[in-house]
Amino acid sequence: MIKTLLFLLLPFILAAQNITYPDTVVLKSGRIYPCYVTQLNENKIQIEYGKRSARSVSGIANVKRIILGDKGLVFREDTGFLLDTKALADWVDDREKKRQERLARLSRPQKTEAASQQEILPQRSAKSLFPNRWSFGVLYVPYYSGKTHYLQWFREYNIYVFSVSESRTLFEGQLAFLLLPRLRITFDIGYTSTYDRNREERHIRNSDYNSKDDKGLLVMNDLSILTFSVGAKYYLHPLKEQKVSAYFTAGFGKQLAFCSIKQEELFIDENEPHLETDHNIEEFTEDLNSPWLFNAGFGTEYAFNCSLTLFANIRFYYTTVSAAYDYRTVYGPQTTSGSKEIEKSNVSTLIGLGLNFYF
Repeated sequence: MIKTLLFLLLPFILAAQNITYPDTVVLKSGRIYPCYVTQLNENKIQIEYGKRSARSVSGIANVKRIILGDKGLVFREDTGFLLDTKALADWVDDREKKRQERLARLSRPQKTEAASQQEILPQRSAKSLFPNRWSFGVLYVPYYSGKTHYLQWFREYNIYVFSVSESRTLFEGQLAFLLLPRLRITFDIGYTSTYDRNREERHIRNSDYNSKDDKGLLVMNDLSILTFSVGAKYYLHPLKEQKVSAYFTAGFGKQLAFCSIKQEELFIDENEPHLETDHNIEEFTEDLNSPWLFNAGFGTEYAFNCSLTLFANIRFYYTTVSAAYDYRTVYGPQTTSGSKEIEKSNVSTLIGLGLNFYF
C-alpha cells in the first residue's frame, strides 16, 4: 500500500521546477536552442542563449521551427510564419524593450545578479524542447516472467534442483545521460529478496514394543538478488514536451545472488548414528541465480514538461548460467559423496511503467 501511494504521489513531488528560457529555436542542422528571441523578421532571427547570454544571428532559411513564448509555434519550415510577420516583429521588439528596461533597473548595486535573472526572464513555454542531459527514472514492473532456481536437499539420496516461474512485482532505477539528440546511455539497477522457513516433524509410537521414533528437519532459506546492467536508449524522434516519442533499448549486465541456507536435524539421539554433511549448497544456489543478462526491447515516453516524463516499455531478457554442487555425507560407517553440474539458459519478459526526472 505504501509503495503504491508513493508511486502515485511521485509526479506531484517532481513537477515543481523553474525553467529559464521562454523560447525555442530548432535549426535544420538538428541543433536545439532554448533561448530568448530578441529580434525577428522575414530575413533573420537574433537570440540569446547559454549562461553567458551569448548572441547569435541566423538566417531564417536555416531555421526549421520557432516556438515563441506564450504564442507557441510561430514558424515552421514547410509553411513559414504561422502568424502575421509584422505583428510578431513588433511583439518581440516591445518585449525586448521592456526586458532591457527591467535589466537596467535590476542591475543597480542593491540587486543581486541571481535576482535580476529571475525577474528578467519569464517562464518558458510548455511547448519548448528538452535541454536536460541527465535523467533518473523509477520503473515499476507489475509483470515479470523470469525464473528463480532452488536446490532441494534431503539426505544423500534425494538431491534435485527445481525452477520456479514467478510473476513478481519489481522496482528498478535507471540513470541515463544524453550522448546525442536521440541517444541516451543508461545504467539500471534492481533488487529483490525472499525468505522462507520450513519445519517438519514425525513422531512414531509402538505400544507393543514400547518403542518410539522422533524425526524432524528445520530448513531456513534467505535469497537476495541484485541486478545491474548498462545499455542504450534510441529515440525515433527527439523528446519534446507534451509529445510522445517511441524508442528502442538494448543492454547487458549481471545478476548477483546472496544466499544463506540453514538445515538442522531435530530430535537427534546421541546414542544412535546421525547424518553429518559437508556441501557447498549456498555457493551453488548463488551461482545458479547469478546469470549474465542480455536484453532488448522498445517503449514509448510522454513528456509532461522538461523535467518529468511517463514511460512504458517491454524488454526481453536472455540469461545463461552454470553451477556445480558437491557434497559428502557420513552416516555411521557409511560415507557418500557426489556432485551435480547444471547449465541453464532462459528467455524472460519484463513489462514496466515508470517515471523519469530530467535535470
